[in-house]
Amino acid sequence: MRSFDSIPERQWIHISHRSGGKWLLPVRLDVQCPKPGCGRDLIQASVVWQEHDMLASGKVNCGKCSSTVYFAALFASKGKPESPVRPTTIVQWPESPSTAFPEAARVSPRFIAAHAEAERAHRLGLVELAGMGYRRALEVLVKDDAISRFPGSRETIEREALGSCIANRIDDPLVREAAKRLTWLGNDWAHYVRSWTQYDVDHMKTMLGMVAQFLMMRASLERLPEEMPAGKKPREAS
Repeated sequence: MRSFDSIPERQWIHISHRSGGKWLLPVRLDVQCPKPGCGRDLIQASVVWQEHDMLASGKVNCGKCSSTVYFAALFASKGKPESPVRPTTIVQWPESPSTAFPEAARVSPRFIAAHAEAERAHRLGLVELAGMGYRRALEVLVKDDAISRFPGSRETIEREALGSCIANRIDDPLVREAAKRLTWLGNDWAHYVRSWTQYDVDHMKTMLGMVAQFLMMRASLERLPEEMPAGKKPREAS
């Protein structure tokens, strides 16, 4: 859901409704490309709108990766020619990628996508889907991180059970134990009878955030020697 309170008056256009009424819609929006690994800022992107009874659909194309961002503007009435109405809500789909884990876009774009889907289910109150979604996001992150560190073992890691991958590929004992318990909670949401009822989806999201932040921090630190090799001085700014 997008806020449109800050859109300047000059960026709103009149759209005629088939009933004879009129709507007001923003002709330009600031959008971030939702495709993992792209995330380009589309400033003042032009939106093409089409009227559909009580809503209008619009879209913006990313010039970098050709992805499409769709919008649905929902209205409470069809308006009148002399008094056009603004939408009550503008919904964007897909949503912009999560900015909570910027390093993950480099190591695991699939994690960004899986995490965003789980978050969306969580916000919609679909807690069982969200629980399984966060568990899926954990598996993608752990395996992509392991493959980035052990590229020669890609096929083994891909076939490895998540529990084994956590035990064999995460060396920090605290993070390993947290990831193991996060797996238990994720599996719990896939079973008919839950065992860990004292932990809800919010606990899963928090634990996943801690595990992800550690793995991404380590990836950033491991890359530093390559980005700043010893004995090499940076060029002087001109």
